[in-house]
Amino acid sequence: MSAVAQTPPAERDWNFDRLHRSYDAISDIALKELKLDIYPNQIEVITFEQMLDAYSSVGLPLMYKHWSFGKNFARDELLYRHGLRNLAYEIVINSNPCISYLMEENSMMMQTLVMSHACFGHNHFFKNNNLFRQWTDADGILDYLEFAKTYISRCEDRYGEDAVENVLDAAHALMSQGVNRYTRRKPLNLRDEERRTRERLEEQERTYNELWRSVPSSGPRSRQSYNESERRHLLGREHPVFPGEECAAAENLGTGNSAHRPACLAIFLSAEADQDDERGLRDLRALSRDEPAG
Repeated sequence: MSAVAQTPPAERDWNFDRLHRSYDAISDIALKELKLDIYPNQIEVITFEQMLDAYSSVGLPLMYKHWSFGKNFARDELLYRHGLRNLAYEIVINSNPCISYLMEENSMMMQTLVMSHACFGHNHFFKNNNLFRQWTDADGILDYLEFAKTYISRCEDRYGEDAVENVLDAAHALMSQGVNRYTRRKPLNLRDEERRTRERLEEQERTYNELWRSVPSSGPRSRQSYNESERRHLLGREHPVFPGEECAAAENLGTGNSAHRPACLAIFLSAEADQDDERGLRDLRALSRDEPAG
């Protein structure tokens, strides 16, 4: 924490030791109990004049020079001194580390509330919200602000202050006219829902493979617990498992009847799938009694 303390200590009910103890207690609750995922915190205690200055420059710690910032500062200061407006209790910046400004005039209770709200609530939201992660860069924002400030200063030296000011005036005029880069999903009507259902059914029919009917489903029941009707259902009457064999022969193999099963049987599956036969069933062959199964 850092501070520029101008308010006499006797007029405030907090000190930096109490702020540290309060921060540690909030941190234990946020990180250990609530399991929040946050950026490291950087807390700055500032005066109301510094808060007004942050107001005028859109709350960012680094900013280029422009006459509109001074105009905003003079307007906000006049309104604040005449009691016509209040200032925010805090300003928090989506950066890594996450920078939070606390007003020096806040009470101890308000400082505790601000730290829990900004340093952990906003911080967790900045780091984990999907849109913030897509459209902002917390790791590079401070470096970019420094680059932008230096770049505009170099442009003023190269092209002149008047030319740069004209460009900035046009940019500031369009600043509040944001571009909606995220469109919410439109509610589906009945026709679109029917079309989506029809497409899902067509996709299921297109990707359906009859061979998967012969694979026992995983579950508590063992392979031997299937009765004869279930085995016939798994093997299928219209689609025999072994091409070239009759359905009845395939059913006999499925029932486990040894009279219909060769004494020595070895099955070889093709190591490489071809286009016409994905499971390599055309390479299945039964060994004779005298042929080794190695």
